[in-house]
Amino acid sequence: MRFAIPSLLLVALFAALPAQPAADNVRVFDNATLYAVAGDKPIEKGRLVISGGKILDAGSADAVKIPAGAEVLDLKGAVVIPGLVDTHSHIGLFSKPAGGSDGNESSGPVQPGVRALDAIDPNDPGIRMAAAGGITTANIMPGSGNVIGGQTLYVKLRGATVDDMRVTGKRADGSEVLGGLKMANGENPKGYGRRGAAPFTRMKVASLQREQFVKAKEYMAKLAGDKKPERDLSLEPLVEVLQKKRTVHFHCHRADDLMTAVRIAEEFGFELVLQHATEGYRVAGELAKRKIPVSLTLLDSAGGKAEAMGLLEENAAILEKAGVQVTINTDDSITESRFFLRTGAIAVRGGMSEAAALKALTITPAKLMHLSHRVGSLEKGKDADFVVLSGAPFSVYTKVRQTWIDGKKVFDAANDADRGYRDGGLLLPRGTTVPTAVQPVKVPHGTHLTDVKHENPEKPKQVWVFGDRVHLGTGKVISGRIVIEDGKIKTIDDREAAVRIPKDVAAFHASDVTPGLIDPFTVAGLSGAWNIPADQDQDEPSDPNQADLRVLDGFNPNEPLLEHLRANGVTVVHTTPGRVNPIAGRTGVFHLTG
Repeated sequence: MRFAIPSLLLVALFAALPAQPAADNVRVFDNATLYAVAGDKPIEKGRLVISGGKILDAGSADAVKIPAGAEVLDLKGAVVIPGLVDTHSHIGLFSKPAGGSDGNESSGPVQPGVRALDAIDPNDPGIRMAAAGGITTANIMPGSGNVIGGQTLYVKLRGATVDDMRVTGKRADGSEVLGGLKMANGENPKGYGRRGAAPFTRMKVASLQREQFVKAKEYMAKLAGDKKPERDLSLEPLVEVLQKKRTVHFHCHRADDLMTAVRIAEEFGFELVLQHATEGYRVAGELAKRKIPVSLTLLDSAGGKAEAMGLLEENAAILEKAGVQVTINTDDSITESRFFLRTGAIAVRGGMSEAAALKALTITPAKLMHLSHRVGSLEKGKDADFVVLSGAPFSVYTKVRQTWIDGKKVFDAANDADRGYRDGGLLLPRGTTVPTAVQPVKVPHGTHLTDVKHENPEKPKQVWVFGDRVHLGTGKVISGRIVIEDGKIKTIDDREAAVRIPKDVAAFHASDVTPGLIDPFTVAGLSGAWNIPADQDQDEPSDPNQADLRVLDGFNPNEPLLEHLRANGVTVVHTTPGRVNPIAGRTGVFHLTG
């Protein structure tokens, strides 16, 4: 993938990089913090050597020698990770900005004959946004509106045509894996019922899927006979699934839907990856026992569809601990590809180790796509697909600085147009000045107050909160104590942990304490997480002028979305009516006290 890129604001680390040499020249990325992923710990003072689109060597500077005549680039400690691998994407099919909607063939529920190959637009800005997010390899799939949605395509994000982008997998026995087949159950394919056609129920979804594989087995038997049947484009990909030339990527959320997909896979003997697996934690033991991998779409909170209400941040950690192979995906545009590393950070927040989360974005998805012989880790002989980061992979402050595929740079933050895809999404207007990135505030840690221990009374006279870092909201940060009495802050001081704590006081320790967060624009409390008519009260389309409406009369203090807000530190919300009316009604401000 090549871009015509004018220069606007140079990134200091790479400002002095020379022009890219010929592909067969040797280039050394030196003095890097190297996450090879083959091992769990980062290599300080690491070294990556590439040539001809391949990795010649990777490891510590002590172990990896610089070849004679090589071009050496000093990364000054920048982080290098393998190119990210996305097992579930729709870039190029659902083009940005809404330029194409080729993900679902809605003329019928069963569409195994359709191919993502025939609709992917290599010029979709979403592909450049994905490269700006560090993604180098992706499984581009049809949508989940069909019982069988069609054939997926494994691609690298480079090249002028979809044929240039296409890659195929390889099994241990050397046999080729052509790509995947998208299937789905649950609410999405049931949408045909709303149009008066099957399927109306989960039962019919599974029945249609089983029916097609029965036909495929019969077709495959005829192909092996002396008299060849007439070619059937809808059954050919199903035969490829039965022959393990394709992997079924199965959209499912609820635990019962996951087990339905597993049941069908076992009946017909095909290879299965469970996509989304929102309630995977409920059946983690069953999935581990059957060696069924998952590709998780991670979100900060529930909402959007009723069947995803069982969302847990801990899902990835629970599944991994149970022994399930876990990958993480974007389902772009559910999560924009340029935020893929942030998605991995959600798994870390839910209890997954950083090493495991990085594997879930790199080597594990490469294995599930049978591409791990080429991508997913920084090892000798693999493709030179890697990403240069400004900091630790899952830090909120970290940005992608460069993305390389097959030894060629496809994203460089030092270039104006490239940086626009990273920072502005659909490319910032030419001439826009991007301010220098804000650096994290360095806060003195002060005394770690871990010795604060007290048996808290049921009805304390006061609450004392000891914080290693108390962020006052004025820009000042202290290490100290907050005294709360009758729901109000009484004092904030620099008291040490060794202070005597009275028996009628409840005491807590925290690493960081901040003011309660305020959400200035939300529909939470007015419209709910189930996303069904019964809990959607933000819009009143009966008349353009709804000045007499009051959010107060529709606010539900028990709405589950409010619990998600509380769990993320929000204490005050400004809830507003919807945007379908020129005058939509009066807003409301609510304190989430209970």
